Amino acid sequence: MSLRWSSATDQLYAVSNSSPSLDLDFASNKSLLDNISGSPLANHQRDASSGKSAGTYVGSDGLIKTTHVNLLTYSEKFDNASWVKTNVSVTANSVAAPDGTFTADFLAENTAAGLHQLETSSNLYTAVVNEPYTYSIYVKPNGRNEIGLGYRDAGLTIFNLSTNSITIVQHIGAGGSITNNSIEALSNGWYRISSTIVDQATYGRRAEVFLCNSGSSSYTGNGSSGAYVWGYQVEEGTAATAYIPTTNLPSGAPRFDHDPVTGESLGLLIEEARTNFNPNSAATYNGWANVTANSVLAPDGTFTAAALQPPASSNPGGAHELYAVFPNVGAVNVGNTVTVYARRNPGSAMKYLTLRLFTSGWYNYYNLETGQVVVNNPDMPGSMTSVGNGWWRCQLTNNTSAGATYSLRTFVSTVPSIAPQTNGDPVYLWGVQNEAGSFPTSYIPTAGTTETRAADIASITGANFSSWYNQSEGTAFAEYDGLKDYARVLDLGNGNPFITSRPAINAAYDGVTETASDADLGLTLGDTRKSVTAYSGTTTTVTISGLVPRTGNSDFTSTTNTVIYLGGQGNNVNVLNGHITRLAYYPYRLSDTILQEITS
Repeated sequence: MSLRWSSATDQLYAVSNSSPSLDLDFASNKSLLDNISGSPLANHQRDASSGKSAGTYVGSDGLIKTTHVNLLTYSEKFDNASWVKTNVSVTANSVAAPDGTFTADFLAENTAAGLHQLETSSNLYTAVVNEPYTYSIYVKPNGRNEIGLGYRDAGLTIFNLSTNSITIVQHIGAGGSITNNSIEALSNGWYRISSTIVDQATYGRRAEVFLCNSGSSSYTGNGSSGAYVWGYQVEEGTAATAYIPTTNLPSGAPRFDHDPVTGESLGLLIEEARTNFNPNSAATYNGWANVTANSVLAPDGTFTAAALQPPASSNPGGAHELYAVFPNVGAVNVGNTVTVYARRNPGSAMKYLTLRLFTSGWYNYYNLETGQVVVNNPDMPGSMTSVGNGWWRCQLTNNTSAGATYSLRTFVSTVPSIAPQTNGDPVYLWGVQNEAGSFPTSYIPTAGTTETRAADIASITGANFSSWYNQSEGTAFAEYDGLKDYARVLDLGNGNPFITSRPAINAAYDGVTETASDADLGLTLGDTRKSVTAYSGTTTTVTISGLVPRTGNSDFTSTTNTVIYLGGQGNNVNVLNGHITRLAYYPYRLSDTILQEITS
């Protein structure tokens, strides 16, 4: 089913006067669905294995959210060796899955007496007392109408899809309760079944799926009956959320980000891997003087922001300071970026926050009323971004040296000064992040140890790619923003750029010329842009933001392309570090006039 808007209501269709073969409107749909085919042609992965941060984004309510994670690997490939088969066989890619792709497997019983099941080959997690985990899978009966979800030594939930009934089989000494059992009927005979387990002791948990008969998971099979299975998910929480496909690693969900002030949908967030080297990001601050933890609501909606209170009497260099040690791991002139969320009491004169790299003596003043920054060293640029509800994200980038270790110190005052100031209202702080790079990325929560958020890898491959791509000619359109210059918006593999964050004079374009800097183009890094690349035969034409199209030699038709990467090269290189609002592709070359108009 097509999801695309009509040309009367969608500017891209109206201007081009034609329909593309691919239309990924991430901002409007908040999903990976293609408007033309109605299927999720793009695949997204972000490694969320043990020790990795799930990833955060801003929800439509303006609050910072943490993405859900599918703890399973090979969530659609039940023929993989990571799934142990007991008295069952798996035939891969047997029928169309609930998302329309031909990727659902057939799980068939043999003639043995006993259990007929799939089970993960290793534990997915170690249970924590009273922490809920929800298991879910898509199933379609094909001879067996009773399907069981198992949790390894915790019990079994049997779902009878013909009677819409649920039976819980609790194992003795299982140590957990099974709740929130659900059968969701979908189209084409598919169901999504789910259960939540809450443990009362520490256990290693695996995922299981059983074929059942007459209310039992143990029976004598007939050698042919079974069910189609697809999309198994195990996640923290009390309910099944949107399905997250995985391959060889657990994955965090794709992040559809929003403007924290206006709530505007920004599209798919694509970021490179980053580590928050501050081990305590929220509000503990190691018990420093004049800091009260858990004082007000933080930007994530939790009551975890700390209050930094000026002292009652002057104490130079001491009591009204808040600081921690951050290692500078950046290279020369690249450095680290530190960000702090801060807000003042409404109407308070105590409105300045000072961030200082100690012992360098360098510092910036951040006006929490106006959003203005006073920078005291050009090698230590700073900025402020409003994130709603009076909160600002204050940024400081250290380009001063490499290899040194500085402490970050914060001061509060009524005027831009590091002189000790007594009394007055507190300033509230939260979410201190220190990362290697010249710009900040999304918040990475830490609690006692550093955390790494893996890179977002998004791609379209195989039949999902060839179904819309034309080797001989075509036009690619992208609307996006990003914080990295010359990053890939679209890449055809092997570092072959299709659309970059701005066209440039380089060999990749084989003679396609463009002005040399953002300033020359009238652009600012991080702003929203529209770009196109059009090719036919031996020529390629590029333009951005309504500029006159530039034409040169083409290298897109000389190699058979089988994959396209979104927002990077698929390997944490040249990552956009921003949002893809929309992507569209026409299997023919649009005219220069239309190219200029659709990017205006």
